[in-house]
Amino acid sequence: MKQKTKKYEFTITCQAEEIVSLVNQLLAKVKKFYPEADELLINLEIAIREMLANAVEHGCKKKKKATKFWQQPTIKVELYFKQAGIYIIVTDPGSGFNWRERDLVTMPVFTEKGRGLKIINKLADQITFNQQGNQIKVFFSL
Repeated sequence: MKQKTKKYEFTITCQAEEIVSLVNQLLAKVKKFYPEADELLINLEIAIREMLANAVEHGCKKKKKATKFWQQPTIKVELYFKQAGIYIIVTDPGSGFNWRERDLVTMPVFTEKGRGLKIINKLADQITFNQQGNQIKVFFSL
């Protein structure tokens, strides 16, 4: 049975409080398409939480500008269902980071910071970044 590509887009402001609601919305979409994929749901939930937490913590460090036209920075999330699997893309408003210099494989021991990308890399089948480093794309095969 050939499955058509399905795309969903979400936007949240740079508020950590919005993460839980968005994670629940994303997981509900996945459950609808793959109701028997319990292990996949667990891995997706952890990865999505880490991606959004990184976006809020590192990509939303813009200071409020002294202008009446200032708008709250936002984070864009895209969810794609394709024949091969699920793609999740998170784009934050930050200037990005140099992902080429990051070790995504070796897990740190007992550190408070620096685990998020390594966890995502371990759970997902593929992880990529845009050139700027303010967008992460993960793929989970089915």
